[in-house]
Amino acid sequence: MTRYTSCSFIACDFSRAAIEVLKQNPLYDPQKCNVFVADPAHNPLPVASESVDIATMIFMLSAVNPCLMPAALAHVYRTLRPGGALLFRDYGVCDLTHVRFIAKGHRKLDENFYVRGDGTRTYFFSLEKVQSLLQEAGFETEAVQYDTRELKNRKRKIIMPRVWVHAIGRKPLSPCPGESSESAGESSVT
Repeated sequence: MTRYTSCSFIACDFSRAAIEVLKQNPLYDPQKCNVFVADPAHNPLPVASESVDIATMIFMLSAVNPCLMPAALAHVYRTLRPGGALLFRDYGVCDLTHVRFIAKGHRKLDENFYVRGDGTRTYFFSLEKVQSLLQEAGFETEAVQYDTRELKNRKRKIIMPRVWVHAIGRKPLSPCPGESSESAGESSVT
């Protein structure tokens, strides 16, 4: 964070342990970084409306029940300034893990939604699903694409096909007609 002296950071995670790991990092500066445990799928983030320039959701939304995904995105949308961006990265359909779940034929909770052996859940996104979720939350979609890679496990001598979805959603500079900037994106919360 020493490179970004004029920036401040807000970070949250479902896991208290993850927040503690961040706080133990030698680069962590409590004067520049506000970190806390939060669940944006169930509660608004304790961050002022329209106070954030860039938000990231990296391998986060896949752990949320699909019926709560619109609420999580709406809560993030509320924190972004007009013109602010959401940078999204998560698991894509046909990722190695997804293919393994399909092959085993169990642990399926819903379409593209599974429970792992440790009890955590994971969802595998199509481009269309990400596009739809972003639009429903009020974002203008700048990019939605797959990132496909073949990772090699040299020890086991196997190739692992990985599929992730990358997306950029931007909060419009002005609200949609008939909508205030404060309520934009929150109409999808149920």
